[in-house]
Parts: sequence; C-alpha cells; structure tokens
Amino acid sequence: MLKKLLLLLVAVILLAYVGLAYYFSNLVIHPPRRTNTDVKGLMKLRAGIDIDTFRQKLPEGESFVAVSQADDKIELQGTYFGQDSSQCAVIISHGYGSTRLSMMKYAYIWYDCGCDIVVYDHRAHGESEGRQGTGGVLEALDLHGVTDWTVEKTGLSRQQIGWMGESWGGSAVLQAGATGEDVAFIIAESTFQDWESAVFERARITYGDWSAWMKPAVFSMAGWRTGTDAWEASPLKKAPNIQEPTLVLHSQADAEPA
Repeated sequence: MLKKLLLLLVAVILLAYVGLAYYFSNLVIHPPRRTNTDVKGLMKLRAGIDIDTFRQKLPEGESFVAVSQADDKIELQGTYFGQDSSQCAVIISHGYGSTRLSMMKYAYIWYDCGCDIVVYDHRAHGESEGRQGTGGVLEALDLHGVTDWTVEKTGLSRQQIGWMGESWGGSAVLQAGATGEDVAFIIAESTFQDWESAVFERARITYGDWSAWMKPAVFSMAGWRTGTDAWEASPLKKAPNIQEPTLVLHSQADAEPA
C-alpha cells in the first residue's frame, strides 16, 4: 500500500512538473503582441520618451512586406524610409514585446546621416506573422529576409547595409552576423548573452530562486515547440563566428533582464 502511494505521489509530482514546464514555456515562446499605441504608452511610462517627437523627424515612409529565410517563410511587416542618391542603408530591429515604431529614436539619426532606413516588426510582434519567438534563432533568418528585400529595393550591396538591434533585436543581429553573410557593420544595444539566462533571470526576480529547477524542462519544451535548439539562442556562443565590425553597447545602469 505504501509503495503504491509513493508511486502515485511521484506520478503526481512529475505530472505537475511537466504541466508547470508547459505553462512556463508558453510564457517563453509567446511574446506580448502590442500595438503601436501600446508601445507609445509604455515608452512614455517607463522611460519618459515621447516617440512621436522622433517619428516626426522622418518622412511618411513606405510600408513593405518581406519574407523570412526561415523554413516557415512568414511575412514580416516593415516601413522603408528612402532618400535620393543614398549610398547606405541601416536595418533596425526592435526589442521584446515592442514594435518597429519604438526604433524611431534611432532611425532619424541614421536618416540624417544620409542612409535609407528600414524598420520592421519581429515575428510574433506587431503586424508581422508568427505566434512564437525564438530568442534570435529564427529572428536572425527573418533579418536576412528583410536584408534581401532591402538589397532588391535599393540596389545597394550587403556591404552598404548595416544592422542595428536593441535587446531582442540585438540578439537577432548578432546571431545573424554569425552566418557569414557579411554586412557593413553590426550594432547591438542592451542585448542578452543568451536566451536562457535572460528568461531565468527574469523568472528568478518574478517567481523566486525555485524557478531555476524548471530550466531543463522549460527550455527543452520551448525548443521542441518552436522547432529550434533553444539552448543555442546565444549571441555569446556565436560571437566567434561574427566577421563584421561589431559594436556592443550596454549601460551599467540597465538592471532590466532582457
């Protein structure tokens, strides 16, 4: 009788562990899909930034759709700001749970330098297709799709195009840079070293130290559900393969797990 009770208890604990891992994997792979209005409000609340003041420094822009190089070929919605006789372009990737609108704070600077500007919504963000994020693994292939669109649109070579990414977008540009398809430069601002540490640092703050026990199951499940190796979503691991000139920026005052 005692043996059966112990087996039942073990089964219940395992079932609870798997169920909890599935719940946490949902949180990991499904970013909040916010509207531009949501993003404007959050930027004002969190950083005191009125993004409209930066957006007004740019022309109207041209909407476009690019196709990811990933196997799912999802469509990515973006905006292109072109100018006459430009000899450069900069593609800017936004952060987790945001939209391309948030990148206007960088876009106008590059536009004033004479470069065309391309901003787009990541998969599972804003107006782009997709339901799952992958910490930069498939987002890197999305960026290559946007770069292909930029080359075709502008007639520029990849060596005339730079990538800039913030946080989640920083992870995407760094992992894309490790593929050997050279661009002019890469700038990553406030990125994370790997998806796993970013997720579980936030989990530790939100839920407590016990959440670390969930890591093996959660990330294995996240990888299985997205069809990627979630453990390899790591700019740090892939950094040795980046050939482009690269600038990584991170403030000591930034205590927000990204």
